[in-house]
Amino acid sequence: MLVSVLGARDVRDDETEGCLVLAPERVRWASDVVPDDAHVDSTLGSLNELAAARADPERLARNWALCETVDEAENELAAATDLTASKLGRNLLICEGSPPERHADREALVQAATRLETRGGALMVLGSGWARPSRSPASSGTSSREDRISILRDRFIADLEGTPAQSPRCGFIGEVDIEDEQDLDDVVCAAARAQKIIAQRHGNGRPPVVIRISGLARTLASLCKDGENFVGSHAAFASLLERCARMLALFEQEADSGETAPNSLVIAGLLDALPHAYLGLELLSQVLDSVSSALFVTPTAQLSIEANAAMGTHLVASTLVHLSKCGFADRLCVCSGVRFKTDLQKWGGDGYAMGPVRLAEVLARAGLPTESVTRILGENLFRTLLWYAPPVAEAPKPRPRWACDGPCGKTYSAKREPFTRLEFRYCSMDCLRAHQRELDADKPAKDDGNRRGGGGRRGAGNVGKWGVTVGSS
Repeated sequence: MLVSVLGARDVRDDETEGCLVLAPERVRWASDVVPDDAHVDSTLGSLNELAAARADPERLARNWALCETVDEAENELAAATDLTASKLGRNLLICEGSPPERHADREALVQAATRLETRGGALMVLGSGWARPSRSPASSGTSSREDRISILRDRFIADLEGTPAQSPRCGFIGEVDIEDEQDLDDVVCAAARAQKIIAQRHGNGRPPVVIRISGLARTLASLCKDGENFVGSHAAFASLLERCARMLALFEQEADSGETAPNSLVIAGLLDALPHAYLGLELLSQVLDSVSSALFVTPTAQLSIEANAAMGTHLVASTLVHLSKCGFADRLCVCSGVRFKTDLQKWGGDGYAMGPVRLAEVLARAGLPTESVTRILGENLFRTLLWYAPPVAEAPKPRPRWACDGPCGKTYSAKREPFTRLEFRYCSMDCLRAHQRELDADKPAKDDGNRRGGGGRRGAGNVGKWGVTVGSS
């Protein structure tokens, strides 16, 4: 079953076939994640300011807020739904993974998504995300590591088991936005343990975990000491892959699937950190081979790739084609890459669906089989989102019944009072008399002397011996 904003429900075949799934996305507004050096007082009121924002999207504080109102978010999702249906002939499902720490009004977003889903538009699955609150220390010295892990684990579990009538119910764990290496072990442990507990409680189904590492890439780049201290350097990328391998090993150890459903860990934001200094596709292939050896060593990891990555649609397509030819077509998924206001249709960007639509066309021209394109654009991740199995309802305890000892042999509810005689129970006097005749016929015959003179009194004697009571004896 799929756990969307309307709660857990079965999904029709026409909703799953060829569905375009974008995960993780950020349909947020009023974000407080603004760099200290951003120009907070800048606006996007003119074409010059839009051009400046496109050239340096992180420079303007307002560009980080995405949708400013719930209506704007709903309009963007509706436009993406229409585009997906007209261009691909598919349904749209968005995994909204904005961490609550970076979202001002999650309830309003749920209302918008609910209206879209109710009228047959885009489906939306919410994530139980996490991000370190802005400008907070990496960890608190007032609590132990196990306490911090337990608190975050319980938060994930509560979000996935919540009641839709009381709070938005989440359908996956994420996005978990790791920016500091000090957070990595604790947060990955909490997510893996939550996934394991959910599996034990709900028929071994495991919700996917989505971890974004683009922020960690920026942090690691700033720590490089060999002169390549920028995102996209070989040194920063090698350092990031090393952390990813460690994260994957830790996740496997903590989740410990055993004989239950497989783990599912989706890593997002890796292409943001791909080296920019490659000379061509040959060097890109070498880099992607290192990605394969670091991430795809177990069935656990999937890789989410942004259709609108800064490296360009054709290079993104080349990446997907290469990984598909290596046998990983079932381990890839996409998101639109919408991160800034200028990425939205209202502000001249592609919006939530145009990037994947354009990517699908390029992949087809590159010769990638249609079934591989379909899996990458939706089916791979959709399969992991159908993890939920409702608790099996306990069968009602059978009501006590009793069987008639007479010739009918029928059973009756305990609510019906039987006619009792000695240790026998009967549904009616007819059954009682019939059974009495059977028992009398089985008795050995007595001599005539014993029977003489007793005919008229035999009935009275039998009434005493076969005394009848209505009810239990």
